[in-house]
Amino acid sequence: MADVIELAPTSRSRCRECRKEIEEGDFRFGSETSGYYGDSDSYHLRCAARRLPEQMLATLKSVRKAGIDDYDALVTICSTSVKKQQSQYPYGERAPTGRARCIQCKEPIAKDAFRIAVESEIVTGAFTRMGAAYLHPSCAVTHLDDPNVGRLLMGNSPLLSTKDRAALAAECDAAASSRAPGTVSTKKAPAEPAAPKPRQDQGVELVLADELMERGDVRGEVIMLESQLASMSSPADPRYAAARARADELLPQASRLWRKQLGKQPFALERGLPAIELKLSPKMQLPSEPWAIAVRVKGGARPYMRAKNPQGVEQVFAAFIQQPAFARVRRLTLSGVPFTWEGFRGFCSCDEVRSLEALDVQLNLGVRALLMLLGSTRFERLTELTVGTQFSIDPDARGFEAVAGLPSLRRLTLKLGVTAEVAERLLRSPLAQRLEMISTHGGFVEGASLPKLRHLVVNGFASKNTIAGLVKNRSLGALEYVSLGGASFDGEAVAALRSRFGAHVRADGVEIATKATPKKKGSVAYKRRLRRPSG
Repeated sequence: MADVIELAPTSRSRCRECRKEIEEGDFRFGSETSGYYGDSDSYHLRCAARRLPEQMLATLKSVRKAGIDDYDALVTICSTSVKKQQSQYPYGERAPTGRARCIQCKEPIAKDAFRIAVESEIVTGAFTRMGAAYLHPSCAVTHLDDPNVGRLLMGNSPLLSTKDRAALAAECDAAASSRAPGTVSTKKAPAEPAAPKPRQDQGVELVLADELMERGDVRGEVIMLESQLASMSSPADPRYAAARARADELLPQASRLWRKQLGKQPFALERGLPAIELKLSPKMQLPSEPWAIAVRVKGGARPYMRAKNPQGVEQVFAAFIQQPAFARVRRLTLSGVPFTWEGFRGFCSCDEVRSLEALDVQLNLGVRALLMLLGSTRFERLTELTVGTQFSIDPDARGFEAVAGLPSLRRLTLKLGVTAEVAERLLRSPLAQRLEMISTHGGFVEGASLPKLRHLVVNGFASKNTIAGLVKNRSLGALEYVSLGGASFDGEAVAALRSRFGAHVRADGVEIATKATPKKKGSVAYKRRLRRPSG
């Protein structure tokens, strides 16, 4: 149905904004957007003016009052809401109430006084969203550290009249001119990433490998080979192929020996050492052996029974990482752990994660949790991060171009759920300038500065534009290895890539586009096509 303003025939409908009933005989706004069950959405007129201002304003102009008592007020509300949606941070407006406080001086902003809105992260219960925070005009000059903020507000403040915009700009200019020359800015400059702290047990894997090799145990050689492979920057290293082939040859025998030693304890080999697999529960314990430096924790759909563990996931997980043996853990994999915002925020800021060097986590909170993780400085030794988002319900990618946490990070893998827009913004961040290896399902941008990048993997959404961005990017002087997949490319694009970077780049996974071969009769694809319903 088209947008319409009509009298409610009954009192059974509810407003989609305030969730209150719309009384019979009152005016209501019906949106052309269908509801969850296929019915139309209904709103009180004032609720629609705030929720759908553009649609409401167009409908109001078409009905031309039509007996609506507060017609002029509704038009004003809609116009104000439309202008607010078009505003860009920072923008100026008049305070509608006196409840807001300046985030710089903490003093209240008087009603009808000028205030400047800036983008800020707002925590509401278990959710974090981006919203507006407010400043006095004089405080905005100091907070934004920009003497020309008045000129910027002139173009970003459609809520104000021309006269008010000029007055606000003059007030900001006066505050900027009153600042003493050479005043130190209160805006903190981005800190240089700290150097990785030396490990006390740097050679624990190699010491164990030496002990095993002295006894003629093949597990020692596997650990040694895997350590050498991890130290190589990319598969383009001439030693990589021989070491990988030898390790793969010995892995089955090493796995059998570890199985004989560990018995029924579930594990998976990770760099030659067993990664202990644990289910999230109050009873899970870490082994105290020196080789137990890799752990995989699986939450699952029901990680514990509430009757047996009423404390919750955060308490169980906190008790787990506070075990003395966790100080030995260097590689941690978390799968299906149902974090809440408070729990994940506590994980990113606790002291127990300082010793981690590799983290593989599947986030159930969306991309905003990834932003929190990438901005953390508590992971002092984390050199490898593999992360995916289970529920990518929040498409907001703002803030990723400014992340500068994880001071030791050198290898980053973004799995499914992290959108191409997030990946592209992240590649422009200060954090990306330190990376030596990137694996992503997103795109690639021409303007990204990646002077230390040596190993690049782009899967899933790789395209001709990806290759064009790589060829035009002049900061990739250290790049040695490229792997592209997930799409088809023509020979011209691949040739351009190889001519740009020379023989050091191996474009593995690139599929040269060819004509599709016909499906053979009797094949699986042929049978599926036959089962497909007609029409």
